[in-house]
Amino acid sequence: LDFSILADEGDEVRKAFGVPKAAWGLFPGRVTYVLDKDGACVSVYDNLADAASHVDAAKDALAELKPAAKAAPSNPLSGFFNR
Repeated sequence: LDFSILADEGDEVRKAFGVPKAAWGLFPGRVTYVLDKDGACVSVYDNLADAASHVDAAKDALAELKPAAKAAPSNPLSGFFNR
């Protein structure tokens, strides 16, 4: 892959981004974020019921990315990738 993927198995990122639990707190929320190379969030997809649709939503967002014209704020996930 020519991009990073983060699986949040311990709910650390979900909590950091304020993604609420679903179904009265029984399930973690499921949200897919796509960040550009500068760390700017270009897509947010939230669908707890259809996990497979997150793949298509992420692919669509990646296909629409264009090189960033200017620098974006620092990447809030950089610490998670550099462990």
